[in-house]
Amino acid sequence: MRDETGTRIDRVATATIKHGAAIVAGNLVGFAAKAAQIGRFVAPDTAAATDIQTGEAYVLFVTGGHELPINAGAGTLPSGTIAGDRIFINPTTFALARNTGAAGNLALGIVESVDTSRTPNVGLVNMNRLNAFYPVP
Repeated sequence: MRDETGTRIDRVATATIKHGAAIVAGNLVGFAAKAAQIGRFVAPDTAAATDIQTGEAYVLFVTGGHELPINAGAGTLPSGTIAGDRIFINPTTFALARNTGAAGNLALGIVESVDTSRTPNVGLVNMNRLNAFYPVP
């Protein structure tokens, strides 16, 4: 997970969360980041390294830029995501939608760039550009 400078809030998980996932926590939209140091002999692809467990302290990024994979399953950017897309998040399921969110969805950010040299492709979502969601006067 690549993160750019942004405001962070300390939280405690009320359910298991994937490190780097876009979530809604206490009516705040952001990206969850594992704060606990993993053990020296813990494999980086195990749940101990990738999951934030219920009751575990974590950091919620509420501004800044954050990468998400594209079309790689649950919690990823939708297929066809391109730079300039507005990304919305469902506050209950954390499902992401591009450009037109369903009723009740919240604004997550704007896709600043897409890196197609990686597998899966990734998009950089900038949460500092929420002005793009405002209606045109």
